[in-house]
Amino acid sequence: MKAKLFLAGVAMSALSSVAMAADPVVKETVDGVINFQGAILNDTCKVSSTSGDAGAINVSMGNIAADDIGTLAAPKRLTNGAGSANFDVVCKKGAKVSMKFAGKAAELSADKKTLRVNNGATADGFAQGVSIAVYEGTGASANAFDLSTGDLLAQTEVPEGGGAINVRFAAAYVAADATKVKPGIANASLPFTLSYE
Repeated sequence: MKAKLFLAGVAMSALSSVAMAADPVVKETVDGVINFQGAILNDTCKVSSTSGDAGAINVSMGNIAADDIGTLAAPKRLTNGAGSANFDVVCKKGAKVSMKFAGKAAELSADKKTLRVNNGATADGFAQGVSIAVYEGTGASANAFDLSTGDLLAQTEVPEGGGAINVRFAAAYVAADATKVKPGIANASLPFTLSYE
């Protein structure tokens, strides 16, 4: 009798092991997380130009002779079309919108009125001794913007039904000392922020 019970116990144990092997334990762990970030706004404003909507405004400075570069206080060639920009800030409905320059200190002059070309690089083929200033207008009395925080567009209210606000500026190559200008490629990039509420 004891032998039969022992064999029955062994058989039950074997069946239990087979059942456990057929139903493996599933391991669940948290290995990461997905973050969703954003905001819901009352309106959407964007920069729009003749070349289409963009986050970049391209300004052609033209090919300028080294001896045709003025100073910050007396820029040359502001009225000939080179360096001018004309674009719209378009909002779908009423909003308060503004644009500010956001130049980095390392790329600006001490007074923050001029932008270093080629990020200040001095490699062969790059212009030297010249920078770029951006002006509110094109006349002789045009004021140069502060390129770190200056208002390209002071806060302006868009009509309730939406619309476009025209923004214009003029840029010119300038030099502190025209005798130290070295010809070459003279490109630069200047960040801006577009704010609306």
